[in-house]
Amino acid sequence: MLNICHVSKRWSREFAVKNITLNIQKGEVLSLLGPSGSGKSTVLGVVGGWLSADKGRVIINGTDYTNIPAGQRPVRTCFQKGKYLFPHMTTAENVEYPLRLRRVSGVDRRRRRSELFSRLGLDGLEHRRPDNISGGEAQRVALARAVADLQPVLLLDEIQAGLDPTLRSEVLAFVLDLAAKEQTTILYVTHQANEAFSLADRSESRIAVLNAGVLEQVDRPRTLYYHPISRNVASLTGDVLWIPMSNPLAATFGHHRKPIEGLMMVRPHELSLIFLSNADQFTGNLVKMEFEGDRVDWVVKFDGTHLRIPAVDKSDHPKIGSRIPFWAQPISLG
Repeated sequence: MLNICHVSKRWSREFAVKNITLNIQKGEVLSLLGPSGSGKSTVLGVVGGWLSADKGRVIINGTDYTNIPAGQRPVRTCFQKGKYLFPHMTTAENVEYPLRLRRVSGVDRRRRRSELFSRLGLDGLEHRRPDNISGGEAQRVALARAVADLQPVLLLDEIQAGLDPTLRSEVLAFVLDLAAKEQTTILYVTHQANEAFSLADRSESRIAVLNAGVLEQVDRPRTLYYHPISRNVASLTGDVLWIPMSNPLAATFGHHRKPIEGLMMVRPHELSLIFLSNADQFTGNLVKMEFEGDRVDWVVKFDGTHLRIPAVDKSDHPKIGSRIPFWAQPISLG
């Protein structure tokens, strides 16, 4: 169990993070989501021990590690883009290094490294050095090193950056497997909402949204997506339409969610250009159509508000300015 208790850290006069409290359960994969500069890496540094907090405590499995050096904490870290691999060592030597420090036998070191290389698709790279492998390969080597001598807490910093979709899926499955089978507590830092949602949904965990050093909301993915507490959280977690409360469309969503700063939040896929039973019908003027490859978005002006609505039939090409019927079907969590 990882407890981050009222942690604050300043850089000069500005807060990097302010009064952060997070309680992460054993085996939980908690995603820390936020834009660049929001304080994600500072939280990671305070937990890992390479940054000291100005205030607050870090407690792991009931023991206070606030003033304990990084090397003595039951924590392992994997940074983005394979940073901090030892350039003078081969990939195999890099991964076996933490086991060598613990005086694990050569046979057991090689067995563990072989297991990880096979699991992460690194077979055949054992004798190469970090400057002779790709960025994606370096990232997976760094992950293998971080988990070779697995500890109760694992910190992952944007580890899917630079990976192609297939590798992202494989790495994600690997991380979820660690949490489920080894009961490792994982703090996963990302600025990509889709990564955070995928991890949280598949591990039945939560997402913590950080903005300007302040923890704004910690919730399950669907609650976070459909019931954000601020405009920042809403915008950070996906495309959003803001409807003035005076707009007739706002009343349709009023039964399902509360307004935010005087505006009603609508996700684009809650509007449709095809008939949906038990849904409210409206009519607006088509302003433009935008081809997005896998979809076509129609921009419809309704009561002074521009609505971006995904089109189901890409072959339909009505004239710009024509009247377009659409339906609203708010998603409710019950």
